[in-house]
Amino acid sequence: MVYFTWFIWFGNQMLILIILLNFLIAVVSQSYENVMNSAMRFKYQQRCELNREAAIINTGLRRLNSYTALILQADHSDNGGNGEDWAGFVQTLKTFIRAQNSLVINKFNKFAGVIEATKKEILSETEANKKEIEAKIDATNKAIDATN
Repeated sequence: MVYFTWFIWFGNQMLILIILLNFLIAVVSQSYENVMNSAMRFKYQQRCELNREAAIINTGLRRLNSYTALILQADHSDNGGNGEDWAGFVQTLKTFIRAQNSLVINKFNKFAGVIEATKKEILSETEANKKEIEAKIDATNKAIDATN
C-alpha cells in the first residue's frame, strides 16, 4: 500500500511538472511573439522620429530646400537573420489580404452588375419617354398645321 501511494504521488508530480512546463513554454512563446510583432513597428517608429528630428534640424539650418525627407535603409542582416521567423506571419498576412481583396472584388462586381442593370432600365425608360414626347410633338405639329 505504501508503494502504491508513492507511485501515485510520483505520477501526480510528473503530470503536474509536464502541465506546468507546457504552460511555461506557452507563456514564453506568446511573449516572444509579442516582442517580435512589435519589433518591426518600433524600428520604423524610431526611424520616423529620426526623420522628423532631421527635418527640424535642417529647417533650423535653412537647408531643407534640397530635400524634404531623410530615408534610412537597413541591410537584411539588420533584422537578425534571413526573415524565417516572419515567414508564417507574412504568409498569414498574404492570405488575409488575398481573402479581403477577393471580397472587395466580389462586392465591386455585384455593384457593377446592379449599376449596369439600372443603366439599361434608365435607358429604356428614356427611350420610351423620348418616343412619347416625339409622338406628342408630331400630334401638336399636325394640330398646328390643321389650324393654318
